[in-house]
Amino acid sequence: MGVKEFFKLNVLKVVMGILLTIITFEIFMWNSNQFSGTYNTITTIILIIFCILIGYLISCVIDYFVKSRFIKILIAVILAIVAIIFGWFSLARNVMVCDPVHDPRVCDPVHQP
Repeated sequence: MGVKEFFKLNVLKVVMGILLTIITFEIFMWNSNQFSGTYNTITTIILIIFCILIGYLISCVIDYFVKSRFIKILIAVILAIVAIIFGWFSLARNVMVCDPVHDPRVCDPVHQP
């Protein structure tokens, strides 16, 4: 198998690449809170491109070493479940606040029971 065959597109490879990109991006975004908490636009674009490359490369490796189509589909389903769980945790961790009055952590008469 040559380099062309290793990187040749097929449906499962693209699906696994997309799911791995989502998982990788979520992991990087979770770790961003330890440093600065936010990324600027250029850093985010570079991070997304890096995640896409890593996700597709890992899916190429999985496609190369796993020969059974059933196992590849099973891996894609597991990756989808993991991506959904990461997305759910990401949404659960983020508190959207439009202003300080609507922040439930702020003790004011509006939020008193």
